[in-house]
Amino acid sequence: IKPDVHKLYLEFTFQEIFSSLDSLKGLKNMKEFAPWMKSHFPKLGINCAWIFIPSAISSGRCRYKCITGFDLQGHGRAGAGEEIEENMIFDDLLSKKQDRSFCVLPLLLKDEKYGLMVTEVNEMAYPAYEIMSHYIGSTIKNMLLGEEVVAMNRQLLELSEQKTQFFINIAHETRTPLTLIQNY
Repeated sequence: IKPDVHKLYLEFTFQEIFSSLDSLKGLKNMKEFAPWMKSHFPKLGINCAWIFIPSAISSGRCRYKCITGFDLQGHGRAGAGEEIEENMIFDDLLSKKQDRSFCVLPLLLKDEKYGLMVTEVNEMAYPAYEIMSHYIGSTIKNMLLGEEVVAMNRQLLELSEQKTQFFINIAHETRTPLTLIQNY
């Protein structure tokens, strides 16, 4: 690539990156994240990407859950909700006849690593990877934390309803014998 063309592409890419990242602010949950990836990543030359978070550790091996992903070329099989062992993430992708290179980036929130973003490498889009992994990492972590808060609130409401029902039942059980004794 000629240096002038590469410089123009980088200027375009950074504008596209920051435009895409700005649109992340409007996402509210993980269901909205997959369509966002499918619409913004190809503009940056990224034709496939997956987000994985650890789901379990057993026998020293980590299992990852694919929370979202897409592959415009249709080679990858990892779908949302699928659990894969750490060493199997690339198994189906690298077994194809076509040569493909992948970039694995940690998803971070401050210094806490909590997941992986796997994307196919496009040399022209390389400046986008690290910048996007930080913004995407914090956005996803915030979404996941938000979903945990909603689940905890739902659980608290259920417990509160159970507590109220328990006291209603206790009051009924103590009043019934007293009423019978008083009436007698």
